[in-house]
Amino acid sequence: MLKILGVGLVIGGCGLAGLALAHHVGQRPLQLRSLQSALLMLDSEIGYVAAPLPEVLERISNRVPEPSRSLFKMVRHGLQRSDGNTASEVWRYALKNWSAATHLKNEDVEVLATLGQGLGALSREDQLRHLRLAMDYLRAQEQLAEGERVKQERMWRTMGFLLGAALVIIAW
Repeated sequence: MLKILGVGLVIGGCGLAGLALAHHVGQRPLQLRSLQSALLMLDSEIGYVAAPLPEVLERISNRVPEPSRSLFKMVRHGLQRSDGNTASEVWRYALKNWSAATHLKNEDVEVLATLGQGLGALSREDQLRHLRLAMDYLRAQEQLAEGERVKQERMWRTMGFLLGAALVIIAW
């Protein structure tokens, strides 16, 4: 009886670890999609509303899920502090601190960093063009990440349970 319980615990534990890894792999496409949504809102706000950037960032942060929400809140807070930093500097600082808590690749973060260089400094049309280029890149990366997710999620789920079964067979 104890052996059967042990077998179930080992297979179940390894299977849960595989499911956790599969969940981790699936986060990047979701985060890329969330960023695209936030950038689309920023595009609309810059294109059609003449509001100060901190107000725009506040509205966006209230409408997007984490972790995108955190980025826009950090930038908004940085802009509201009157320490003389430009929007570009605040964006870069916030992005650096924020990106460590995400599942994004370095190339994704670099695109966002490039986008931030023109934030508030370029003309409205140039800012919109940079936003649209960033959204196009993120859309392409999301499609690639979605393909990876499908393959790797299946692999990790299967590998977790198979590893558990292999450990049971070896130990038996």
